[in-house]
Amino acid sequence: MYQPPTDNLYKFIAIFGIVLVVSSVALYVTSRKTAVEGQIEALRQIVDVTEALREMVLEIENTTALEESDKDDGQDVKVEMSMKLTRNIIDVEMNLIESYWTKERFAISDFSRGSLVAIFGFAIGIIVTFYGFCLWYLKTQRYQDSILRKQAESADEKTPSQ
Repeated sequence: MYQPPTDNLYKFIAIFGIVLVVSSVALYVTSRKTAVEGQIEALRQIVDVTEALREMVLEIENTTALEESDKDDGQDVKVEMSMKLTRNIIDVEMNLIESYWTKERFAISDFSRGSLVAIFGFAIGIIVTFYGFCLWYLKTQRYQDSILRKQAESADEKTPSQ
């Protein structure tokens, strides 16, 4: 199992920044995917409702045309009731379409919030990573490098030449 470096705080900060960057990218991709799926689902439902509405309107127009051709006093009331019912159905269908559009808008706003958080996290991650690596190099690594260089030079001096 991988264990994060705990020997040096600066390395830990740098690795935390890298994790933040990767997490932000994953959040962005996930929120984008969810938003697109929401938009696709909303559009599918709108298409289904619209097609059903068109079929209903055509059926009512055909029925009304037939009823008008052989109309008498009793059927006038029937036609009016049919038209009122049709208007009510159309209103319900239009409300459904409106709610699906609202659902799509929510999916887009969710993506906007997710992408804003992801972009902010990405920027902070880059800054923290840069800061951690700079501090690690400036305060720790270059001194360790000079110690190792001196040890290597002294080992070379101690080794007899042939």
